[in-house]
Amino acid sequence: MYEISNEGMTDAEFEQYYADLKAMFNSEGWKQLTADAEDEFAVHNSVDLIPANQSLDFHRGYIKALTWLLDRPVSLENEAEERGSKTF
Repeated sequence: MYEISNEGMTDAEFEQYYADLKAMFNSEGWKQLTADAEDEFAVHNSVDLIPANQSLDFHRGYIKALTWLLDRPVSLENEAEERGSKTF
């Protein structure tokens, strides 16, 4: 799965990073983006729909990228908890 390492950030840098992403996750644009990604996920999350001339690996990568995007808010909360962030 895709990972973003925040280990090199100072606590202050992480607090700002966390606050910026939380603001983005609460925006109307993020809600629209995730709705579109959920629709794409529903359409592409079946091997039965893969035409014979397309690569299964391509679709797997596409689904992984969509999953990472959709799971990012939860991942951020987990990262903040692990760092003991005071931002929540």
